Amino acid sequence: MTSPRPAIAFPPYRLDVKDSCLWRGDTRIALSATDSAVLAYLASRPGQLVTHEELLAAQWPGVAVAPGLLKVRVRRLRLALGDRADRPRFIENVYGRGYRFIAAVTGPRARARPLGVYGRGVKRVADPFVGRDAELDVLRHYLDQAIAGERQIVFVAGEPGVGKSALMSEFLARAVDAEHVWVGYGQCIESHGAAEAYMPMLEALGRACRGPGGGRLQRRFRTLAPSWLAQMRALLTAREAEALRRATAGATRERMVRELAEALDVVTTERPMVLWLEDLHWSDVSSLTLLSALAQRPEAARLLIVATYRPVDALGSNQLFLDLLRDLETHGRCRSLRLDRLAAPDVAAYLGARFPDHAFPAPLAAVLYRRTEGHPLFLVGTVQDLVAAGDIAEVAGHWTLKADVDALHQVVPATIRHLVHRQRQRLSPSEQEMLAAASVVGAVFGAPLVAAALEWPVTDVEDVCAGLAERQQFVRPSGDVVHWPDGTALESYAFLHAVYQALWQERVRVSTRRVWHQRIAERLERAYGDQAGDIAAELAMHFEAAGSYEIAIRYLRRASANAVRRSAPHEAILLARKGLTLLGLVADPGERTEMERELRIALGRVQLTTGYAGPEELENYARLRELCRDAGNHRRLLAALVPLARFYANCAEFQTARELGAQALRIAQASPERLGAAAHAILGAVEFHLGELAAAREHLESALSLHDPLRSEMLARLYGENVEVPSLGHRAVVLWYLGYPDQALVSSRAALTAARSLDLPVPRAFALSLAAWVHRLRREPPATRSLAAELIALSTEYGFPFWMARGTFELGWSLAAAGRADEGRALMQDGLARYSATGARMHYVGNVIAQIDVAAEYQDNATKLATVTELLADVESTGQRHHEPTLYRMKGELVLDVTHDDTAAEACFQHAIEVAVRQGATLPELQATLSLARLWRRRGRTSDAHAALGRIYQWFTEGFDTSDLQDARVLVDDLAGR
Repeated sequence: MTSPRPAIAFPPYRLDVKDSCLWRGDTRIALSATDSAVLAYLASRPGQLVTHEELLAAQWPGVAVAPGLLKVRVRRLRLALGDRADRPRFIENVYGRGYRFIAAVTGPRARARPLGVYGRGVKRVADPFVGRDAELDVLRHYLDQAIAGERQIVFVAGEPGVGKSALMSEFLARAVDAEHVWVGYGQCIESHGAAEAYMPMLEALGRACRGPGGGRLQRRFRTLAPSWLAQMRALLTAREAEALRRATAGATRERMVRELAEALDVVTTERPMVLWLEDLHWSDVSSLTLLSALAQRPEAARLLIVATYRPVDALGSNQLFLDLLRDLETHGRCRSLRLDRLAAPDVAAYLGARFPDHAFPAPLAAVLYRRTEGHPLFLVGTVQDLVAAGDIAEVAGHWTLKADVDALHQVVPATIRHLVHRQRQRLSPSEQEMLAAASVVGAVFGAPLVAAALEWPVTDVEDVCAGLAERQQFVRPSGDVVHWPDGTALESYAFLHAVYQALWQERVRVSTRRVWHQRIAERLERAYGDQAGDIAAELAMHFEAAGSYEIAIRYLRRASANAVRRSAPHEAILLARKGLTLLGLVADPGERTEMERELRIALGRVQLTTGYAGPEELENYARLRELCRDAGNHRRLLAALVPLARFYANCAEFQTARELGAQALRIAQASPERLGAAAHAILGAVEFHLGELAAAREHLESALSLHDPLRSEMLARLYGENVEVPSLGHRAVVLWYLGYPDQALVSSRAALTAARSLDLPVPRAFALSLAAWVHRLRREPPATRSLAAELIALSTEYGFPFWMARGTFELGWSLAAAGRADEGRALMQDGLARYSATGARMHYVGNVIAQIDVAAEYQDNATKLATVTELLADVESTGQRHHEPTLYRMKGELVLDVTHDDTAAEACFQHAIEVAVRQGATLPELQATLSLARLWRRRGRTSDAHAALGRIYQWFTEGFDTSDLQDARVLVDDLAGR
């Protein structure tokens, strides 16, 4: 599209007065005819003061117009221009007098002025920036290095109010050309529970995507970092957000970190990027993990990240942040910059810049320096207070001090608290009430939320905010336009400093604060509707502060699920535990029990990717079991019983797992819906370990027949839960025991195919682990090695300690079985140690059996016999009977070698066969019969050996290429004299 040649140009904008159109490049920004006329009048008089009276007379001649209308028009123009009242680039407010257009009016081809960070503009004229030239030079140097391709992580430290934000705003206004550099700003918020995962980085990237060139960046993120774009709901339509969420659900923290790191490497080749993360001492754990990963990447990137923080607050609240900072500094992976208070000459320079051509007495600067101790926030507030009180005034074009300089110590407040108290007294009651309510909303607030708290019309709040911002009292426009899902678009405001917010909030009575929080939360719920879960942590905070604990707990549960989707387990756990701490405040016992059950299920699900069975998980699941014991056949219990049974099975408490699985199945079968698949799946695994192979196979087949692909995929993407993959994988193991090694291979491959089609790490790890197990049972080292290596790579990529242990052990077995004994034995030992560290016990006996099987030259048989005896005792205590035939066969062979007691050995082999027959474990029966046949042949009972071995061998219809059946075939032929 080609725009008409503008009548007035002030880059990057062009104003066509005739058509009432504002253009930015080829983008058309619609204005009303009146707003366009006001802008044209101001822009045609660049640098000149246009008084309120002049502007009203020019636009509404002969009409009585309320002065507030002019404020509304100017506010709309600033919104269209992306301008700010406190740091204007186009329209400057001259308090009490009028407005001045301060941008250069040039031809349409002139180069635009550098823009500040989106949401943070250039400095305001009334608040000059002094005393930081050295720090600005240092930041400019780091920016130059970043543009040259050397990534930079910079930490800027300083006490509250010392000017960290002002320094960054000035740096971005002077040094960063936002037309050619992607710029983003994100702030951490103090939280009394878990902070939102990745919140400052998501805010920064979201602002960069909304700034100049942001459309291109957003498109690149859709391809390179979809799991991040999925979290930036404000940039997406509802349909786009849902599609991205489904496509990226289940992404782990490791994937998200790697995805963004690689994306930033790519996009910064097109354009440098500057990200400003403020108040990082309040950061969440996931953001710190991300920052550490970005700092340690060796690849080139034109990236500058500046993080500001308060050392004192960090010492008291975030040891992880301090550990990160110390580690990066020790290894030279970051830069540090500390801001001190202003020196005495800086105060004099400030007065000179703030009041040109002043006639102040010489001692004024020294008095202000001593009184404020060079604290920038206190200094600026004090000077502003002196102006407001008339102690500093403009007389005949010159600024003068009307008060006696020697008496200033009686005029200047002693602390910021005293200053705020003094300034508060000059505000109207409505302004005071608005600021108090705004402090409850947050450091950044929108007028609709303040209006909801006070039950005022929104326009009244906007007028009060605009007046305070124009007078630079306590608040400023934030520069952001917030879009709510209900279609509301609002300009937000921010306190000039967090200190001001805290001091205003102190004055609000607890009872009033609770009422306001309730109204704020309810207004947010109405605005977000079905999408309220997206801001669950914020809603939880407001409802908790309001005393609505039941609602707060429900939102904490939602917030925990959000953290899981962002692959932030630490935050997910903290949010769930926060909910648990509030349970004592819930009055209804039944509702309290139900909420506790849901929260403990959430805690358990967070551990699903790790497979942990450690002390904290034991405590959580023990309590969850109590909550389920007497609850009856309630359908909602299914969500608790299945993971509960899985947990106890992983701990090798199989009888407990069976009881819980059976309870789940009874509930599922009483429902008209097909809800039993998960219960059948866990019962299939448990019955197998208990040695009930026929029942195990029946449950697994039932699970597969009830499997709902759509529901299963949804659960897998949300929580990592899947029915099909573990059912196929466990069926493969059961089929091998039952004597169908080829069918076992088919089922194992089907599990791998299903897992890979989901493209989710947990089902893939499950399938790979079970497939490696099947190939180990078939005694196929090369296939086992290949699957184990893939499992190790997956576990390394996604940080799965449990699956890493399983893969390491299987790889060790495959190497040892293939003749690489030393290497294999070391890996098996490592795998066993890793596995024990997780707290799991399910595979312990099987792993030790496999280790004994390939440790011929490393252990004497007496030691092996003692180990097997211990394992049999373990089987008795856990009921893990499927190992029993194998252990008795091994015991018989070791007894023969150690004691040479044929009778005792034969008894072991016979018992192994009896147990295998009872279980239907045909392949373990074949293995035990082979051992017995060899013993009988040595003792001269060749015909008995031939009959026994021939009978079991003839039963088989498949698997004749496996080692067990080939060994049996050779011995059968040998016994027959062939």
